[in-house]
Amino acid sequence: MRRVAVICATLGCAGCVPPAPSAPAPTELVVAVAATEVIQRANRAAALLGYSPVVADASGGVLVTARSYQRDTYTERLVCRFARGSIAETHLVARHRVTVSVTARGDSAAVVVRGEVEASYPSLSGVLAMPASTTDCQSTGSLEAALAEAVRGSR
Repeated sequence: MRRVAVICATLGCAGCVPPAPSAPAPTELVVAVAATEVIQRANRAAALLGYSPVVADASGGVLVTARSYQRDTYTERLVCRFARGSIAETHLVARHRVTVSVTARGDSAAVVVRGEVEASYPSLSGVLAMPASTTDCQSTGSLEAALAEAVRGSR
C-alpha cells in the first residue's frame, strides 16, 4: 500500500495523470517497386533520422529499425502519458521500434509500416520501481509517415 501511495504522490494524483496515448494505425500502401527496393529506401530514410536497423532482410521483405530516447529527447517522435518534468519522465528510457513489412505482388509491393514503443525506467528502484510499459508512450506517427514517404519515392 505504501508503494502505491508513493507512486501516486510521485507521478501526480490519479485525476491529474493524462490518459494513455493511443498508437497510430499502421500505414498500408502499395507501390510499383520491388520489395527489395522498398526495404532499401526505408532503411536509408530511417538511418538519416537516427534509427539503426535491428533486422534488415531485403529478400525476406522485413526491416525493423529502432532508436532509444531518454528524458527530453523523445518529444519529436513520441508522446507519453506523464507530466513534463515528472519522476517518470526524468527516468524514462523509451525504445521506438518501427517495422516495415513488404509482400511482393507481381510488379508492385504491398507495404505495412507499424511502430511500437516500450517505456522503461531502469534507474528507478525500490519503492519507486516501475515496470516496463507498452502503454506509457506511443509514437506520434512522424517516423512511420517519413518511412512511408521514402517508400513511395517522394523522399
